[in-house]
Amino acid sequence: MMRLIALALLVCQGAVRAARDEAGQGKKKASMAGSETEFASCICNVILEGAEEATPVIVVTQPWDADLEAGTCLQRCPQACERFQEGATYKNCLYVHTPNGETGTNPAWHLSTLRPNIVDLSVTEALEEDVMAQMMKMTRHETYHGGNNFAACSCKKAVGDIEQGFGEPFLVGQSTYYGGLQVWGRTGCPNSCKTECSKFQAQSDGCILAAMTKRDISEIPESLDGNGYVTVAVSQNTNKRS
Repeated sequence: MMRLIALALLVCQGAVRAARDEAGQGKKKASMAGSETEFASCICNVILEGAEEATPVIVVTQPWDADLEAGTCLQRCPQACERFQEGATYKNCLYVHTPNGETGTNPAWHLSTLRPNIVDLSVTEALEEDVMAQMMKMTRHETYHGGNNFAACSCKKAVGDIEQGFGEPFLVGQSTYYGGLQVWGRTGCPNSCKTECSKFQAQSDGCILAAMTKRDISEIPESLDGNGYVTVAVSQNTNKRS
């Protein structure tokens, strides 16, 4: 009888350990899937030069909820679209996700002169560790052409069983980047998006063009009403060279 009781206790303890291990693995998987940052991108339907139909463009990315009195992204983005281009219409707002839900200070310049139109008034200079950390990573650039064709990667994650559909899409970001958002030049995003989304345990939902600025992060944005810095014209040309 005592042996049966002892055996039952061992089985029970084993079940408890297994449950704890499974819970621990669940936490690791959740952290590996990345987290939402406070930064969201305002996306507008814009008629680009030479085009007849509107194309989604990320107009500006910032921590909208930091000033709720001014309004959330959902409330302010439609007006930002109108200011960006006459006739432009609101499409949606997507949050930026990074591996740990944090953002950094590295503006991630492209061609040494362009960066995404991101506003973070709490950061005025890049920390050396953020710049060095990103230099150690292999990142697909494919940006040689002088025009402005940069895009961010959008991901979608299944809700429960894949047959239940997908949750709200999000944008891929890096924890060391200013505002988190990562963009690629030309064909860099289409060639990288599937892999980047898999790191967040998600599927690619395509690439979205992003407005870029030449302004340094130390400068005060020209527009404090939701549009951020002055941007350069967005191009649909994906050729790497002229």
